[in-house]
Amino acid sequence: ELIGAGIMLARIHSWNDDFEKATEVYQTYLQGLDTSDPATRQLMVALLLDTRRPGEALPVLKELLEESPTDSIVLADMARAYTMLGNHIEAIGIVRELSGLDTVDSSTLLELSYFMRDSGNFRAAIELNERVLGDNANDADALIANANLHLAAHLPNKALQILLSSDLDRESRGYMQSKGLYHSMTGEYAHALEIYHSLLTDNATDYETRLALGKLYCQSGEYQKAKAELKKIPGSSSFSQKSELELARCLFVERRYQEAAAHCRSLMNRNPRDFEAVVLLSRSYIKRNMATEARHMCLQFINSNPTVSYGTLAVKTALAEAYLAEGQGLRAKTMFQEVLRDPYG
Repeated sequence: ELIGAGIMLARIHSWNDDFEKATEVYQTYLQGLDTSDPATRQLMVALLLDTRRPGEALPVLKELLEESPTDSIVLADMARAYTMLGNHIEAIGIVRELSGLDTVDSSTLLELSYFMRDSGNFRAAIELNERVLGDNANDADALIANANLHLAAHLPNKALQILLSSDLDRESRGYMQSKGLYHSMTGEYAHALEIYHSLLTDNATDYETRLALGKLYCQSGEYQKAKAELKKIPGSSSFSQKSELELARCLFVERRYQEAAAHCRSLMNRNPRDFEAVVLLSRSYIKRNMATEARHMCLQFINSNPTVSYGTLAVKTALAEAYLAEGQGLRAKTMFQEVLRDPYG
């Protein structure tokens, strides 16, 4: 019970992006524990993945898979580990193995799908969703997730086709959020605004929708309204990190580069692996004629995160931009080509 409590405490810290505290709990109470018990091993695997230690998780996962080759949770965790390690060929192979199981809980597939989406692997995410829909073509969660995946992949027409061809509750929050995102992506701001205001009228603490509203105002050039909405999201919300990033983006678009940089540094202090903050800070530096500082920061991030992931590639793109701003055209070209050669690029 104490081991389980310690693991859960560390995971809660990691879910709040407080990796420093999560690591402290792990190193103080959990590192070197006897993991002969399968249940303890599964808990430890989840913690190792939450705290970005896929290299330590993978040997344990292989042992668990030998004992139970069709365990869908172990397979899903293994796909996460390979993705975090940058081994995308192995990851997609595990995804297909998981999708090919006779029986697998839809929630396991959807959770892995969201992870793959957030990692930039839209193909794997869509495959997982299609498996859920193959079992139940009317699964509302999978249909909404499928539409959102196509929106994330910048395929709004396909997303709209999914939304309109499905027998979904068009008054549900999930459907309305997807429709709002579709309208914002296609420049139909008035329609998106109407949807977001309706959702917030029903629930003023729907911070995911408020975040979307803030982004919409920024897209449409209404920066003061955007910042006002984003500042309504409290620090205790799970969307606080994203709201601060969007606030920084809004300030960047306003050409208030120094203020944008301050917010990016705040985000990086809380989570050094926040690649979006690194990219935006690098671009803020470049705008302030600080390309050398941008280059050093990007290189430091890449060296600290050597596995090829969606985030690392984004920072490599920012590094190429820094090279270009420094007048190092050949290095910039080489870096851009490196990014484009990668499947994620």
